[in-house]
Amino acid sequence: MKKQKGHRLKLLKGEKFIYFVFAFVLAITPLVSVFTKALVSQTNIELEQV
Repeated sequence: MKKQKGHRLKLLKGEKFIYFVFAFVLAITPLVSVFTKALVSQTNIELEQV
């Protein structure tokens, strides 16, 4: 009996790019969230000092 090899899924060039952008956005979202919260917090502190 022959073992069947699993078929590897072929992705198109555009599809690879879409998956890369999706992964990049997922990875960068928490960093952007923390940065914007820190920026708002700093602005609030500056306004309270005025």
